[in-house]
Amino acid sequence: MKKLLLATSALVMTSGFAAAEITLSGSARMGLLYNGEDVNFTSRVRIQFTASGESDTGLAFGFSVRADQANAAQDGMGAGSLFVSGAFGKLSMGDVVGAAEAAVGDLNGVGLTGLGDFSDTVFITGDGVEVSTDNPVLLYEYSAGGFTGYLSANDGNLLGGDLFGGGASAGSDDQAIAVGVKYATGAYTFGLGYENVNPAAVGPDLTHIVASAAGTFGTTTVKAVFGVGDGGLIDDFEQYGISASSTFGATTVTGFYKRVDTGAVDGEIDAIGLGAAYDLGGGASVVGGIVNYDVGAGALPVGPVGGVGTDPSGETVADLGLNFTF
Repeated sequence: MKKLLLATSALVMTSGFAAAEITLSGSARMGLLYNGEDVNFTSRVRIQFTASGESDTGLAFGFSVRADQANAAQDGMGAGSLFVSGAFGKLSMGDVVGAAEAAVGDLNGVGLTGLGDFSDTVFITGDGVEVSTDNPVLLYEYSAGGFTGYLSANDGNLLGGDLFGGGASAGSDDQAIAVGVKYATGAYTFGLGYENVNPAAVGPDLTHIVASAAGTFGTTTVKAVFGVGDGGLIDDFEQYGISASSTFGATTVTGFYKRVDTGAVDGEIDAIGLGAAYDLGGGASVVGGIVNYDVGAGALPVGPVGGVGTDPSGETVADLGLNFTF
């Protein structure tokens, strides 16, 4: 991403502190979105503030926050993220991914808008799952050779209720922990994660084991993901999928298939997508995609399927437009 440096050595402190630097970056998009019935205009602008510094003792620190998170970035809240790192590893807190997600990641998605983000791997901990503006996530990572290990947790206290409902009082949240490991060697990367959620309300623990494998062959990258879950709302849960991306000059073509089985009667979610991006240079690109998805009547809301179509059971959606990075 091409970044505009607002201040190099923005803060020059007294002895004991090294210079800090603040950068501003952003992204924007504009285009057309077909939601299955109508063609609509779509646009979005995001601005990212990133700060970093290093002490004289070699301790690195910093934060990151988007403009749409700024109103919630208060003391005690979780919007945005902060980190501190050194020889001990890296410790991050706030709106950060859980350990399983850090190790495994998502499939490659398609489209200007994401088209429902059906290529995303389903996780039960971390950002986007826990109400992180009320309960920040703590993530620790340490690398040695080709291995990177991850640990994450929340504190089990929430300002306003519990994650999965069930009548728990305000101030009580589902206790969530996760561990993950990633190994990268040459053109191959492997990830494995385990997640556990202990509900604040009465009920069994939720557990999820998920793994991924990815390989790069010339200009083509292939990735596969498989996960199984058990307990509570995700009893007999299963997910699997594969994606591939190939680059030909300035053009990148991506496709994916993803299936989620929630374990309920008629609880399957299937999606297949194909998209392409053409790099115009200078941070601009033409991006488009098409996705066909089918959501069973018994499927739980385990994926961000809203907003892309008017039929909750199944739809073909598409988009096309310009994407910019700054």
